[in-house]
Amino acid sequence: MAYFRCTSGEVRQHFSWKTWVRKGGLNATTYNSLDDVLEDEVALRRLFLVHASIDYMAFFEESNEDVQKIINCDLAAKWINLSDYALDTLSANIIIKHYMDIADKYFYGEWALMPQVPKMTSNTAPYGEVFVSSEYDSTYLAWKAFDGVTNDSLDCWVSAQNQYTNSYIGYKFFRPILLSSVAFITRAGNLVNAPRNVVIQGSNDNTTWVNIKEYTNIINEPSTKITIDCSDNTETYSYVRMLIKTKLGTSNYVAIANLQFYAWQPKGNVPVMTANDAPYGTVISTTATAFSYPAYRAFDGNSVTYWQLDSASSPFIGYKFVNPVIIKRFAIRFWPTQYEILTGKIQGSNDNSTWKDISTTITFEQGTAAKQIFDINNNEPFLYYRLQALSLVKSTVIVNELQFYGRELKVSVPVMTSNTTPYGEVYVSGSFNSGWSNGYQVFTDNTSGWIPPAESVNDYLYYKFTTPIKLASVLTKFTLVNKSSVSFNIEASNNGNAWDVILSNISVNNSSYNVFDVDDDNIYTYVRIKPTASWATSTGSSYGGLLYLQFYGLDYSEKEFEAGVTKKWMYDHGVELETMTAKVVGTATPIKETDNLHIKVGAVVSSGCGFASPQIDLTPYDLVRGKVGDIVASSAQAANLSTSTTDNVDGSGIVSSVGIRQGDSYLPNNIALDISADDQNMYVFFRTSLNTSSSVGAFARECTLKELWLE
Repeated sequence: MAYFRCTSGEVRQHFSWKTWVRKGGLNATTYNSLDDVLEDEVALRRLFLVHASIDYMAFFEESNEDVQKIINCDLAAKWINLSDYALDTLSANIIIKHYMDIADKYFYGEWALMPQVPKMTSNTAPYGEVFVSSEYDSTYLAWKAFDGVTNDSLDCWVSAQNQYTNSYIGYKFFRPILLSSVAFITRAGNLVNAPRNVVIQGSNDNTTWVNIKEYTNIINEPSTKITIDCSDNTETYSYVRMLIKTKLGTSNYVAIANLQFYAWQPKGNVPVMTANDAPYGTVISTTATAFSYPAYRAFDGNSVTYWQLDSASSPFIGYKFVNPVIIKRFAIRFWPTQYEILTGKIQGSNDNSTWKDISTTITFEQGTAAKQIFDINNNEPFLYYRLQALSLVKSTVIVNELQFYGRELKVSVPVMTSNTTPYGEVYVSGSFNSGWSNGYQVFTDNTSGWIPPAESVNDYLYYKFTTPIKLASVLTKFTLVNKSSVSFNIEASNNGNAWDVILSNISVNNSSYNVFDVDDDNIYTYVRIKPTASWATSTGSSYGGLLYLQFYGLDYSEKEFEAGVTKKWMYDHGVELETMTAKVVGTATPIKETDNLHIKVGAVVSSGCGFASPQIDLTPYDLVRGKVGDIVASSAQAANLSTSTTDNVDGSGIVSSVGIRQGDSYLPNNIALDISADDQNMYVFFRTSLNTSSSVGAFARECTLKELWLE
């Protein structure tokens, strides 16, 4: 089963950047060239979230300079990497995949702003190079601005006397970075030598410098962190420096306690580990690990610390994830002192016993402290991954850093202890026998699960979610007894009666974990598995039993909002309440003109204030295009408000001397927002007006947003 695939469609011989832009719902006439598009990050964000523009770019079969230019663009790479659909679909085109490999900018995993300079112990160690215009003396060296110490006035960089104007300090990287942020901390205890006006600059030859961002009139306190936003930068640089134009105070030198450069990069799927089993997951390794150099140090985020292994045969190091992960890449950094691994391979397992090779033999570069990155052609999910060494330089191995990059399958169904606990509902329409009848067991990875009645193709097992999900993938595990395979459909529904076929006639012929990608843009409350051929004979001599089932939402959360958040105001009679914002986002199901946005609210008002009915006003905004419609007021106020001494809004119990006005009906009723089908990333601004017949001047109010969804 191939996890990644190119969506079916017409293969085009030619690529037009203007058509590509229009497919993304943008006006191509506003751009003079493709270069203009590639400088517009807002446009690129949309082009790599909208499926139509991604599909158009993917469906061609000849080399194209414009497509290669897009792939080489750092801003485009940022948004492709942040979109699973874009990364998967474009990678499925062999020509685009070739462009991606050359560009070396495409990773799987969660992305974040990450520090790019390690904790330095000299101007060149552990790697890279610190450079500076001048140094005060042998105490205040340049590398001390990158050693992580911020509270010692003697541990900092200080320029030479009378050389503070146009002084600079910077760092040379192993490979160019797309700088996005700079942070520095002023010297402890003294402001008379802190920077006042600075310019962040980049270069690729240490001769020609480009201004990235100017930051002026810095006003701060000793040991204060100052962050400079450089997110407008669209170029990569091997050298980055801070040029200091002027300083604060009267001293004849300038000083910085700490400096750091940040760029977007994948965080990796393994967290920064503080022990072999903390904060979560478990580091695994050969038992011959040296006592003072535990395995977790290869995952502690510190390139100076390391895992050391002495005199072991067939050494390995790896990690057990909390949820199955499809690893597509790994990175490693060795201690360059002849303690490297010569050759090795990446393996995956789901039981820490049976291991499968998911890479060919890898030959590592020797004698370098640089990070080495390798792609893996893997489409299967595993709980365990490890680097298995095949040959060594010496009997001792030292690994400074190891990281895996991939796609964690985010579980949508919890570990069930009954058909209704801890939440949601499991239902089976029928079972083969009592030993295979407890449907909830398929969500526990137990030794028994579910088999439908013999010779039946009409029975099924479903899970009902507490909130609708956008299904992205399904994982199954069967046991096959005297049976070569089983087949089934994955179907979904919003009422438990009418079912849509999401995956048709899937066949499984093994007892391994299998993941099936779902390419469906709808949101459902029920998802079920239904046989398309009998799983068991009437005698029970051959059968296929479902041992494990899981549904995954991946990163396709379709609607997010501040559910259950209560905001309090002091309300003056007749004055509009403060605006409350709810968020609707998604790349799968656009909000269409015919969609009705529903809101459920609860209101709490002071005792004796008279009648209070929440009225809802909505203003739709698109993330890219701004406001796309006018304010829509609800046509009806809450008709079924009730007064009670029980707080039905947030479940906190009795509220003394307060009447509760609970919105039992959904508001507004069937209000069609003025939104086009191109608006795929929506904010809806939510404003309440609590009308009252009371003449009371000011009194406390609470309004709680309970639910928000499309219909």
